[in-house]
Amino acid sequence: MTHKRHLHVGPQTLLSIVRQRFWPLNGRNMCRKLVNNCIICFKAKPVTCSQIMGQLPAERISQSFPFNKVGIDFCGHFWIKYLNQIEGVLNSRPLYPLSCDPDDFEALTPGHFLVGRPITAIAEPSLTEVSSNRLKVWQKQTKIVQHIWKRWSNNYLSTLQNRNKWYFEKNNVKCMIW
Repeated sequence: MTHKRHLHVGPQTLLSIVRQRFWPLNGRNMCRKLVNNCIICFKAKPVTCSQIMGQLPAERISQSFPFNKVGIDFCGHFWIKYLNQIEGVLNSRPLYPLSCDPDDFEALTPGHFLVGRPITAIAEPSLTEVSSNRLKVWQKQTKIVQHIWKRWSNNYLSTLQNRNKWYFEKNNVKCMIW
């Protein structure tokens, strides 16, 4: 049994392992049923109390560059805009001495690792809706990167914080007084 052989993996991992060799019909439900019927997994998954989770602010889930929006909580929310300027200055400093070569236009900076370009460079326009036959080679590469980012943020990023248990409102946990 694959579930036991792979040390009692969850339904998603089990389906992924099975799909490496076979494509079972109704595989997702079959894997979910198999894991739910496993006595060892049932005993290892105790029921806990949970609170209703609040909605994440739009700044936390929208596409932006690292440190583009920074919040510091001293006595509530204060959005500090001048931190962006400090971040831009610090991440625009060259990591190595500048070259004397006239073909070397710019030095490698921390900004290249954070956003793939200098922090002070103008952002690329969105090319995801433009037909590929109208684009130059570098624009096609940019479109591919933007498409991968869009798929990653829509498909994978949303699975990192699964919120399926907060669809129904529950009573808050009561404080027990001894």
